[in-house]
Amino acid sequence: HEDAAPLRQIFLKSVVPLKDLPAGTSLSEQDLGTKKPGTGIPASEFSSVLGRVLAKDVKANIPLQPEDLE
Repeated sequence: HEDAAPLRQIFLKSVVPLKDLPAGTSLSEQDLGTKKPGTGIPASEFSSVLGRVLAKDVKANIPLQPEDLE
């Protein structure tokens, strides 16, 4: 349903850093969690984010975006 797209983002979760992290950090399970809304990298892709390196500083609890990663 096209109409459900905005609602789906509210109910889905995104991958978020659990604390402020500097650029260059290699992401581990201890660094990351999932939170609503689903406006960032989807929680279903959590494992694909592990080991990736941050391209820029990120703030705790702000959904990660693809451009945040190298």
